[in-house]
Amino acid sequence: MKLRLKSIKMQGFTIFKRLSLSYLTLSLIVIFMGIYTTWRLDQLNRISSSLSAVDSEIISLVNHTKDKFLSQARFGRKYMVSQDQDFHDQFLQTKKIIYEQFDKIEQHLDNPTKENVFKPLQDNYQKYLTISRNEFSTVDKEASSIPWKLQEDKEQLFNKIISELDHINQLTKARMNTKIDTSNSIASQALKLNISAILIALVMTIIIAYFNARTINRPILSLMQGTRKIANKEFDKTLEISSPPEIKDLADSFNHMSSRLQELDQMKEGLIAHVSHELRSPLTSIKEASNLLLEGDLKESSKNQHNLLLIIQEECASLISKVNNILDLSHMESGMAEFQMQEIGIAPLAEKSIAKMKPIADKKGIILEMNLPEQLPKVYIDSEKIHQVIINLLDNALKFSSSQGKVTLSAQGKDEYNKKKGSQKMLEICVSDNGCGISEKDQTEIFDKFKKVHGKGTGLGLSIAKNIVTAHGGNIWVKSEPGQGSSFCFTLPVSS
Repeated sequence: MKLRLKSIKMQGFTIFKRLSLSYLTLSLIVIFMGIYTTWRLDQLNRISSSLSAVDSEIISLVNHTKDKFLSQARFGRKYMVSQDQDFHDQFLQTKKIIYEQFDKIEQHLDNPTKENVFKPLQDNYQKYLTISRNEFSTVDKEASSIPWKLQEDKEQLFNKIISELDHINQLTKARMNTKIDTSNSIASQALKLNISAILIALVMTIIIAYFNARTINRPILSLMQGTRKIANKEFDKTLEISSPPEIKDLADSFNHMSSRLQELDQMKEGLIAHVSHELRSPLTSIKEASNLLLEGDLKESSKNQHNLLLIIQEECASLISKVNNILDLSHMESGMAEFQMQEIGIAPLAEKSIAKMKPIADKKGIILEMNLPEQLPKVYIDSEKIHQVIINLLDNALKFSSSQGKVTLSAQGKDEYNKKKGSQKMLEICVSDNGCGISEKDQTEIFDKFKKVHGKGTGLGLSIAKNIVTAHGGNIWVKSEPGQGSSFCFTLPVSS
């Protein structure tokens, strides 16, 4: 469970975060190694400083003191034998030097050594000096008069002092050996830790590199396989990539592209089927009419020939219209359509459109009216293209309205918010009817190419209208309820 949670959390990590976390982990290991090594080297430095500055100094001072003490003992014996005052003076001078050495030694010793060894050494040396003074006081007397006990005590104190000095040296050397062992242990531990850290860092580097490469490489391989499938027109399989987020976004875009390509492929097939179907009927009519004319076996030939020629003319016009619609849509979607823009009022254009569609409305028994305010702002448009949009909307409204129905063309000014331009003054034009209406599902697709509502029309008119309005900087939409009629509206920017 914990492993799964960790895997889910890692899926949200971007490639940058993963690489950053990897390098941060390695950096922390290196920093830890540096801190630990620095700390251990500092310990080694202190130990070596202690060895050179303290322990070695103690041994040197003790050896020097020992030499001075031996010299002092010799001066004392020589003075007792020769009674030469120079030897007595040298004895006293050596005593001063030994006291100075004692002070220096005491500064370097630790408290246990001071209490247990050095203090007894000082006491014994003081006793030794006292016995020596007593001995020197008998220098004018014969040697036989010097108490034997005095000489024996002096000899014992001499040996004790030498022994205590040697003991201090031994303790110091033992402490030096301990420090050397400690330093060797520290160096060994530091070496082992550094080797371990290097191995861990190496292993982690390999694991992290493998993990990052795997999490990046596998999705990319999936994308490569997906592109091959699309090249083979296999659009039905989508890529399921959960991480890293950048490649997931790329996979989502890839899936969207695949879906759109599938739609385009289906649209291409639909276009071929649609064009074939739409062209078959007019061509069949033209063919049959031509055959009848060629056969020449017609009663009332002039009248029948005239009717057949009218059929051919109407079907040819229908073919031309459908081909023009396809070409117009193709030009608009490719951005190759040309627009002749000019500043005009919408009223004359609306009146022209109403006049053109009035005969059709009268023939079906539909009321066609125009409802425009007296003052409408001018617009900067291609009048022929907008006329085409209005005619298309009026034609659809008449087509889906029953007898005694009503179709209204209206217009009004309005403010519309645009993300790029902010609030903008627009002219809204609507074509409303009280026909059969459009379902909510069809409303979302009604402006798509080849989308037919109730099986009528070519499915190109509203798509063309949308492209024209969009090219003018406006919007087009529909408001409708089944059985309640429809209102197709579009906006055009008001001329400044």
